[in-house]
Amino acid sequence: MSRIKTRRERTENKFGNFEKIKQIVIDEKELQNLSYNTIINYNKVFTSLNDYFKDTDPIAITELQAKDYIRYLNLNCNYKLATLTNLVHIES
Repeated sequence: MSRIKTRRERTENKFGNFEKIKQIVIDEKELQNLSYNTIINYNKVFTSLNDYFKDTDPIAITELQAKDYIRYLNLNCNYKLATLTNLVHIES
């Protein structure tokens, strides 16, 4: 008699297109020995990014779209701009 598989297969990607980038950033921040609460805040930012950009490829986000996202956060989410400065790097 074979063993019955009891765990569910994960098919849903919680953070959508931002999962790989989120993991890279979180790993880097953990190596910098940042606090647990800071890491949680980075997770919240990636959740917000995924909600705002939905099915947009993160690599294809333009400078204008990134600025619109920051404006959206400032107006609607009470995020501090300083928190986003470390995450959103817009090259001119």
